[in-house]
Amino acid sequence: MDGAGNTSRCTDSVCILRPDARDIQYPGHFDGFDLPYLECDQNFPKLPGGNPSPEFTGHPIPNGCNTLVATYSDLKIVVCEKTYKVIRRWQIVDWCSRENFEYSQLIKVVDDEAPEFELPQDYTVGMTPWSCGSYGKILPPFNVTDCSSWSYDVYVKLPDPVTGNAGPKIKDYIKYNKQDKCFYLDGAPEGRIWVVYVLTDACGNEAEDFIEIGVVDDQMPVAICDQRTVVTLTSDG
Repeated sequence: MDGAGNTSRCTDSVCILRPDARDIQYPGHFDGFDLPYLECDQNFPKLPGGNPSPEFTGHPIPNGCNTLVATYSDLKIVVCEKTYKVIRRWQIVDWCSRENFEYSQLIKVVDDEAPEFELPQDYTVGMTPWSCGSYGKILPPFNVTDCSSWSYDVYVKLPDPVTGNAGPKIKDYIKYNKQDKCFYLDGAPEGRIWVVYVLTDACGNEAEDFIEIGVVDDQMPVAICDQRTVVTLTSDG
């Protein structure tokens, strides 16, 4: 109706189509091919059992559709401590046509990063009496971050006698004390030693770094004397 009171009418048709299989939105695979796999330290919503939630990895039924219903079950395959694969089996039912659809979604959660850590500053250790060899605790790494549990090992590199450069990584002079669970530098000669830390997590990711430890002779000289000396005099003294 306009301002003068004139009116006009028209008729239109609105078609409401019933949802069917064409409306199913199959979620992608988080497998590193279809979509990137998930990192173990990635912040994504999880189900009570720890698997990624469909809120993040996708749901096949659009919002507002009540004639298509989907349920799922997860098969979890553990590769290592924080790396696993989930085969999510979707079961989709069209209540109007009674059609049933099945779909398997692949989801990978991966720990492929080596541990990150910090090491103590370079320091010196002394020698033990009588041995002319080192004895001192090798300080452990700290501020270690990793998805998985981790462990570390220690090696040394000795300077090349000609060039002074670091030699190959060896286990000489390294002793492990099971009581205090620490490594010790035992018997190393005086001078500069490179100590190499190798950290490995439960999924086999490995990182290494090194510090320098100086072995110094901090022992006072020890005089060795006979406790008793017998002198035989001749007849003329």
